Amino acid sequence: MIQDRMSHAAGQYTLSAVMVAIDHAMNGKKAKSKYIENPILAEAIEDSMLTQEEINEREMKKELLAMEQWIANDRQRGLSETKIR
Repeated sequence: MIQDRMSHAAGQYTLSAVMVAIDHAMNGKKAKSKYIENPILAEAIEDSMLTQEEINEREMKKELLAMEQWIANDRQRGLSETKIR
């Protein structure tokens, strides 16, 4: 809770709320921004408890998900998959 208060005092939650409001006002249904889902400092504390191997594994999973999303978007647009020989 103290971390949330510190983040709130630093304006992180307010900034997030304003950014989301502006994005949704300007872009309507096409808006992609989201309000902060988890307490900001809770993630930092959680990260500090992980081993380097766990951090690397989590980052690798994020990269794989991003690449899979990229491929899915390309397929949706009708682009063929690049094949390296």
